[in-house]
Amino acid sequence: MKIQGLCLVVLFFSSLKCESQFSKSKSDEKESYFKTDLNYLNDLVYLGRRDSLMVPYLSATVGYYHRSGLFISGALSYLSSKAESRIDLFTVDAGYEFSINDILSGSIIGEKYFYNKASNSIKSDISGILYASMNADLSAIQIGMEAGVSFATKTDYTTTFTAAHNFNLEQNDKGFSINPSLNINFSTLNFYEAVTNKKFGKKHLINNPNYLSLTSTTVANKQGFTLMDFEFSIPIEYKINHTVFYLTPYYAIPQNPISTTTNATITLRNGSTLKQQLNSTAWSENNLNAIFYLEAGINFSF
Repeated sequence: MKIQGLCLVVLFFSSLKCESQFSKSKSDEKESYFKTDLNYLNDLVYLGRRDSLMVPYLSATVGYYHRSGLFISGALSYLSSKAESRIDLFTVDAGYEFSINDILSGSIIGEKYFYNKASNSIKSDISGILYASMNADLSAIQIGMEAGVSFATKTDYTTTFTAAHNFNLEQNDKGFSINPSLNINFSTLNFYEAVTNKKFGKKHLINNPNYLSLTSTTVANKQGFTLMDFEFSIPIEYKINHTVFYLTPYYAIPQNPISTTTNATITLRNGSTLKQQLNSTAWSENNLNAIFYLEAGINFSF
């Protein structure tokens, strides 16, 4: 996939939205609102991968959602692990959500990440993501597709296919909704190379006091678009007027182990230089296991 292709998708979605707006009367317009959210994620998992140490986040978010479908929000994430505690991430989101008719809807969203330099997040090399999605509500099942571009040391391309079914038990703005879902995620692997390379450098500089400096390049032995994982989730919400309590258990089944090779140039404190080529494949990639994790929170709209 090329970036030009994603741009065409974005333009296509935008044109559909513009066309659909003219077909709606003013009475169909939604109200603008603010939304605040407080949630806890017990481990950050991205495309079926995570750091060897758990990265739990307590996050606070505030956003403004205009009736046109435009929105902007900001989130602050606090790392709350036993080993480390700090503000680890600030995120800014902006986007456009739209409905074409009772069946088709979509969104175009950009996310900007500001990670702490010490972050161990599997996403810490990614500075931003731009993605577009299209969804179809077929009553018995909801299906969707998302195409994205993530910006880091090198650009990555991602695609997600989604299938879900919504059980809505709400009455008079009060009640439960349950939405069992399956995501199938594909991605290129530049983000993984960059994170593995960063960990390699940190580990070897800390463990070898005779090293003055180290530069390295890590390459995944498998290149191109890769099936990353199957991810099952069951979002459960309880709504009371403008307040929503939610709990989402996730079960990710990673696919296609990623082996890596790192070429390193090491400068010793005595001035001499060493060059090494090492197998830097993570233990977790040689022993892929399913990952269970949880997110819980509360949001309020006004």
